[in-house]
Amino acid sequence: MAPLSVSLFVFALMGKAHYSVSRGKKRLLREKLSRIFHGQNFNDYEGAARRFFENWYTHTLLPIVFTRLKLKNINRFITIDGMDKIEKALSQGKGCLLVHGHFGPSQFPLVALALQPAGELAGEGR
Repeated sequence: MAPLSVSLFVFALMGKAHYSVSRGKKRLLREKLSRIFHGQNFNDYEGAARRFFENWYTHTLLPIVFTRLKLKNINRFITIDGMDKIEKALSQGKGCLLVHGHFGPSQFPLVALALQPAGELAGEGR
């Protein structure tokens, strides 16, 4: 099986390929982006539309590689700020409400948290 970074590259490449042959969806997406950002200092509708296609493929196909994600390799792709706050709350027997944006492959933070050693996130194995 290909390394994880190769899989992610291929997923993005699929999005680029779809973008390059798409006419209607590409046009519709650019039109919607221009309405959303109307009057703002944003003019890269083409790049944003292309990145949407890339992210959609990555987000949709990411579960295929979940079994290959390990603590040692997921840290190359995602950083979770505030892990110390999570660990502190859990060690005090409190819960946490985690909020994250759904930009790109939004499952990455969930997998990264699930891969943490049980003692570190559950307050010494709770």
